[in-house]
Amino acid sequence: MHGRNHRTSHPVNLMLNYAYAVLESQVRIATAAESPDSTIGYLRTCRPGRVALVFDLMDSPRPKVNWLVINYVRSHRFRPSDFVLSHSGICKLSPQLV
Repeated sequence: MHGRNHRTSHPVNLMLNYAYAVLESQVRIATAAESPDSTIGYLRTCRPGRVALVFDLMDSPRPKVNWLVINYVRSHRFRPSDFVLSHSGICKLSPQLV
């Protein structure tokens, strides 16, 4: 995920980013066990150091991740202490929420 800015000021986007990071780590582990070269993608351009196959494989479960996060947001009562807002406006998940 080089070159991308993952800072967000909205709590729902923050939770989505966190969920995508968890998904990415799971797909990376599964891919490492099964694929000799995870830089070879089918949908994304192959570049040195970019795990295109991992990002390709993340596309299929991404709608389920979205659904899980949205349902969590709708069913959970949040408190201000669930999030930490920096002086520059960057929102982070509080450790007890993760």
